[in-house]
Amino acid sequence: MKDLEKLIKANTNETGVIDFATIELAINTEENNLIAVGKKEASAKVLSDIGLGDIESIKKTIDEHGSFKTESEKTIDELTTKATNLERKSALYGAGITDNDQVDYIMFNVNKRVTETKDFDVALTEFKTEKPQYFDTKSITFNTKGNGKIPPVKKAGWETILAERRPDVFGKDE
Repeated sequence: MKDLEKLIKANTNETGVIDFATIELAINTEENNLIAVGKKEASAKVLSDIGLGDIESIKKTIDEHGSFKTESEKTIDELTTKATNLERKSALYGAGITDNDQVDYIMFNVNKRVTETKDFDVALTEFKTEKPQYFDTKSITFNTKGNGKIPPVKKAGWETILAERRPDVFGKDE
């Protein structure tokens, strides 16, 4: 705007008619350029006043936090997978499987059957019906000497003596 006279002379034709539209466009363009420079300078001053530095350092910090977010998401995914596998293994142990190798084998086979429409429980039920031998749980039996009864437990010698001497404390033949 310092050179307004030059601008008017440049946009005046031979008959003396001034092209105000062109002048207005030139003035607006120059104002916009000054405002844009002023905005950048004002933004930089405000950012430095509050201790954030310049715009480039802020962009760099945002990029670093973006990569941190992706690393966090990866860690969350890994932990979720581990938790899911642990839940599935406990379901297999709860089904009566005690051998670790069998649990791994069954986990492998059942996980191959899991899809978007079929969850782990359904796949496990299918595997149980196809291969029931892995899920046969044998009940634990104690030595009953063939009569079907658990033999009585005999007291040690010192327990018998204490029971005779202090029946109020140790009682007789409990």
